[in-house]
Amino acid sequence: MPIDIGLRADGIILTDVSNLKPYMLQQLRVWGARPQPDNTYLLPYSDNVLLKLVGYLTENRIAHTLADGISLKLDNFNTSNSEHAKMLSAGQDFKNGKFDVNLFRQHEAFIKSHLKRTLLTHQLKASFHLYTMGNAANFSVPGSGKTTVVLAYYERLKSEHRVDKLFVVGPPSSFGPWREEFQKVLGRPAVEKILAGGSQSKRREYYFAPQEDVELYLTSFQTLQNDATFVADLLDLLSGKVLLVVDEAHYMKQVDGRWATSVLHVGTHANLRCVLTGTPMPHSYRDLFNLFSFLMGARNPITASDRAHLELYEQEKNYSEAEELLQNRIGSLFYRVRKEDLGLAAQRLHEPTILQMNPIEGRIYASIAGRIARLSEEDYLRDADTIAALQKGRLMRLRQATSYPKLLTTAIPNYHEDVLGDEESLISAITKYDSSETPAKLQELVRRIRKIVSNGDKVVVWSNFIGTVNLISDTLKKEGILAKKIIGETPIERANIIQTDTREKIREEFNDPNSKLKVLIANPAACAESISLHKACHKAIYYDLSFNCAQFLQSLDRIHRVGGSEKIASTYDFLMYDRTVDPKIYANLLEKAERMQALINQDYAIYSLNMEEDDTDASILQGLAEAK
Repeated sequence: MPIDIGLRADGIILTDVSNLKPYMLQQLRVWGARPQPDNTYLLPYSDNVLLKLVGYLTENRIAHTLADGISLKLDNFNTSNSEHAKMLSAGQDFKNGKFDVNLFRQHEAFIKSHLKRTLLTHQLKASFHLYTMGNAANFSVPGSGKTTVVLAYYERLKSEHRVDKLFVVGPPSSFGPWREEFQKVLGRPAVEKILAGGSQSKRREYYFAPQEDVELYLTSFQTLQNDATFVADLLDLLSGKVLLVVDEAHYMKQVDGRWATSVLHVGTHANLRCVLTGTPMPHSYRDLFNLFSFLMGARNPITASDRAHLELYEQEKNYSEAEELLQNRIGSLFYRVRKEDLGLAAQRLHEPTILQMNPIEGRIYASIAGRIARLSEEDYLRDADTIAALQKGRLMRLRQATSYPKLLTTAIPNYHEDVLGDEESLISAITKYDSSETPAKLQELVRRIRKIVSNGDKVVVWSNFIGTVNLISDTLKKEGILAKKIIGETPIERANIIQTDTREKIREEFNDPNSKLKVLIANPAACAESISLHKACHKAIYYDLSFNCAQFLQSLDRIHRVGGSEKIASTYDFLMYDRTVDPKIYANLLEKAERMQALINQDYAIYSLNMEEDDTDASILQGLAEAK
């Protein structure tokens, strides 16, 4: 007797399974089948389970019949599969330069007639790729205008009544740019709702309030993690007519992470999805898995078998096999614009300015370096993990000493080594430093800023330490130079909340060429991503550096982007102290940056480099006693 496959409200029902052998029944159980009192088997329904079941029975030549509802679903799925295959082929053809010219011209005509902003050639192509694919990724470099591309795609979808809302998940720093670009690209202000911050109960009121007028929703990964169920309900309420965008999508790279789980869950409640990131694979091929799970859902092109193969290829450094597999699976699903495709003016990194420390800061640095050198002599007694943690902490102390001596009084998480000891004169010199001396770097910085401002130009000053940012800000204020800062505690603009000097307002004021704000002091951790500073500024000064190469490259791109950097070169200056850890950090950072830039130009390269954490190579700590 053939097995009857039917469909009920609670799942797929199998009747008369007597022809199945024990190992076949076990396979059904693996897929979630459970025996019922009437000797039938019930499987939870999903398209994947249905396809696996029918394929398994066919492959093993087990006679079976399909109820009408099952046959219809399979027919629809097969038709959909055929259309999906055509879409994938069209996407790859377009990337290879083969496409229907008439369709492209229609898209181009729509963009020109419906958008306020004129798209650059690479943006027009990227938006057409999105339109062709429906769900796709844009892995273009920072500064290429990915937001513009998505807004152009959204407007085309909206004109066809396929969507009427845009829902963006991203870091809070991305909210302002999305709101501003919405108006600049589409020519109308966004009626937006920011679903982030505040209490969950307050946000819950927003989720279930009338939504007719809202066109742009903005939320953060952190908020989505807490509100995933509410967001899913909202998308259902909107009947799925939403383009769901994950901006800076590398935040969801961890396969089992809570942020990723929330985004994947919400993604199933939107018909059209898009991911944006300039760094799709910071460390591992695994970083791609969630991106395409979100995009393609049940049709995830990277199967469990593919994942296993990719992890093996990565372990064996068999990158050519990995690239071939990825090209076959996801090559058509993403579009990429490289830095050299943007047509921007040069980035000019000037040779560092090497300064001599002033007497007191020099004595402090020499004392700290000497003590660290002595402490390092005992490292052979410790285990490798302990040594690595100590080296990281020691490097932080040296960086603090070359940035602002008073930072040495602050605590460092997971580092409790006392590099000050009981030397009272040293401790006193640090605690009373402000009343005794001004750092030589700060004196040089003020001199340069005065010259830049007097020429009518603007400048971004970068420091990795909040205490140093505050020191620079206070000093410039005393000098009568208007400057503002963006650090972690600088508030993000929120709906219905009146705030002064939010990140968005500061950035808008700084980008206005006619404003009096000529100096922006920024911390890379808070300002190196999603924020554009290139509209009126083409100069940056680095007061100190970290080993975080990813943040460093992102900070370079804040003033080197499409829409302002095409004709004016961006210049970068670095202030460093002679015979300190400063030049070593710079050399280490440039070496990683050169390697990272080369890899970024490859479609499937993984960095396999420590781009985001402090480099604890013991060689960085050598020669500490050579400080002045």
